[in-house]
Amino acid sequence: MIRPNDLATMVAATFAASDWFAIFDRDARCVHLQRGTLGSTPDFLLGLGEHAGRQPGAEAAHAAGVHRLIGAALQSGAARDSELAFEDPRFGPRTLELHVRPLRIEGAIEGAVVRATDSTHRRMQARALRLQSRLLECTSEATLVLDARRVVQFANVAAEKLFASGAGELSGMPLASLGERFSAAVERAVATSQAELETTIMLDEPKSADRQRRVLRCRISSMSFDRAPHHLLLLTDVSDSHRLGDEVLEAERRERERIARDLHDGFGQDLTGVSLMLSALSSRTRRGQPIDTSQIQPILDAVHDLVLTTRMVTSGIFSRPLAATGLVAALQQMAQRASERAAVEVVFTPPAAELPRLDPAAAEHLYRIAQEATTNALRHSGAARIDISLAIGNGDVQLVVQDGGRGFATSQHALGSGLRIMQHRAHAAGGELHLHTAPQRGTRIEARIPFAFEAGLN
Repeated sequence: MIRPNDLATMVAATFAASDWFAIFDRDARCVHLQRGTLGSTPDFLLGLGEHAGRQPGAEAAHAAGVHRLIGAALQSGAARDSELAFEDPRFGPRTLELHVRPLRIEGAIEGAVVRATDSTHRRMQARALRLQSRLLECTSEATLVLDARRVVQFANVAAEKLFASGAGELSGMPLASLGERFSAAVERAVATSQAELETTIMLDEPKSADRQRRVLRCRISSMSFDRAPHHLLLLTDVSDSHRLGDEVLEAERRERERIARDLHDGFGQDLTGVSLMLSALSSRTRRGQPIDTSQIQPILDAVHDLVLTTRMVTSGIFSRPLAATGLVAALQQMAQRASERAAVEVVFTPPAAELPRLDPAAAEHLYRIAQEATTNALRHSGAARIDISLAIGNGDVQLVVQDGGRGFATSQHALGSGLRIMQHRAHAAGGELHLHTAPQRGTRIEARIPFAFEAGLN
């Protein structure tokens, strides 16, 4: 004979307080029902309550299914497990895990215990986590999730590639194993206690001599998961931009040195010559000797040359031709000046139709690309003619600088900082740059920039 109170006390001690359980006798009649503290389970599943025996079709089918499990456990003496999904009129879709165990007293099956665990929230969390994991897996940014112990709990394919790791190898690894410099930078960033922050991190020295040090932009988000603190790291490799920035600074330094050298060798000597000629005239005046006008003309010629040289230098350094004339006129002037300075014919072909208004930053990028490409061709191509053209395409403007000179091999090692800077300018303007060249085949540089681009000059 089952004593419900005693059995309920014994059974309840083995279950969590949030579980819902019921005890049945050998005739499959419910002799005790205990609802969980974290929410009720509909009584219709057991055919109980005021609607017992007259449930709607779906509820009756669910109740019948549960009772079949109970009957199977009583008859076979074996446990039965099942999962039940139903529509709760109060809480919406729910999922229960049902566990039916035969109840044995002194070796005989005297009844059954049915335990139900509401897994709705846990399954929704699991689905959400799977979706988030898929999204993080597909993102192009390297993604790491660290727990409070600074152990990697998740790493996507991009992160494995960044740290040269095999599939699944990063998960479970401590942060320190990813490099002393990297882990120290992350620890310093996390110590700021900011929920969202962005920093730049330089990885440790590469192990192989042919690899360059990597620079990462790291965005760190603090979050709580499963009641424990975690950190989400989004890593972007900015090594190329970082190195390009260094190259731009180095190019500017070299240009300043060149200007200083030109000023010293050109202006300095010319001014010294003018000074000597004026000193000679001054000496003749002090001695009361007459001054021949033929002695003044060389001084005037030298001063005139200095004025022209000054204009040429300042036009290359300080002028803003785009602001005053627009892109087409500025390119025309640049081609004309290049032809005057060098024994090379530089021809500019404007677009057949009127050029739509470009964003000032995009126009500046195009002008500087044309300037760099033309200068490179004048210095290195050996061509007798250089063609610059501007054309309107499908939503973009195309700049082409082409020469019929000696060309060069397009191996990565042959690409100088000038070409990389042009590529950087094209990308900064939302476009792209293509190089076509081969030894003795000339060089063609094409830049395409969309009209709709709006950004500042980088």
